[in-house]
Amino acid sequence: MKKFNRKIIIEAPADEVFAFMDNIENMGMHMTKPNVAMMGSRLRVEWLSLNKTGAGAKYRWKGNIMGMKINFIVEVTRWIAGREKVWETIGPSKLIVLSWFRMYLILSPLDKTTTQTELGIDYTIPKGNILGFFLAGTYAAWCVNSMLKDLQIHFSKNRKRN
Repeated sequence: MKKFNRKIIIEAPADEVFAFMDNIENMGMHMTKPNVAMMGSRLRVEWLSLNKTGAGAKYRWKGNIMGMKINFIVEVTRWIAGREKVWETIGPSKLIVLSWFRMYLILSPLDKTTTQTELGIDYTIPKGNILGFFLAGTYAAWCVNSMLKDLQIHFSKNRKRN
């Protein structure tokens, strides 16, 4: 199993950071807009559970990248409001450079208005997949860094408004 994680400081209360990051529409933005890492493609999210947050929340990502189908289901397996979230692929998955992944979010309030945010991914590479061998680490880092960048942008815009 491979791993990548990163910690950053966000000038916002932990509950606000968690609320933003717990919303997959915020944290999945990097996959829903065409970009270089997605080869100009994008994925769509479909809710499979009634609850969009919390333990047991489940959704499917679908789309095509350069003619290759992407289709995988993610389930939230651990959820502590305002503090921690773990989500991972379940069941058969059609991914290109990863065969399975688990992402985790851990928030540590430093004071009432500042939060240390740790975001990471554990993943496996499909056996015999040359693309995965060369690109999985770059892709995993891109996912984590994109999510943290979207988080930073969101809270820097909110800070300017106040």
